[in-house]
Amino acid sequence: MGAVTGKGLSDLIREEFGLRATFLMMAALSMAGVTARHAAATKNVLASVMNDLMLRPAGIPVIGPIIALIGLVFGHLFNILINIIGAYVHSSRLQYVEFFGKFFEAGGRRFMPFGMSTKYVDVENAKGA
Repeated sequence: MGAVTGKGLSDLIREEFGLRATFLMMAALSMAGVTARHAAATKNVLASVMNDLMLRPAGIPVIGPIIALIGLVFGHLFNILINIIGAYVHSSRLQYVEFFGKFFEAGGRRFMPFGMSTKYVDVENAKGA
């Protein structure tokens, strides 16, 4: 916690809870990585079990590895896609939730993306035209 310069107890409490919330969010990010690793390991074990179980009862030695390979490909593709989406969501959350509150200062001029800036011309709204 940083130095407190006479701002009061409420600011001290707000800063303390802000630091704790930041720590919990970073812990959640690391747990998302651990979860992805365990999901991948589980898919590998399931593919191995599918290979072993499907090989014996079918009597066809090719069907077990094919089913296991399909399970591995789709399972890992799903895991990769979820992690890509998670990377986008977590980086956006860091930008908008964590950093905007610390570094953003309001001010400046209003943003008008499709508005007209007529510095030298007066435009009147003609409703009949």
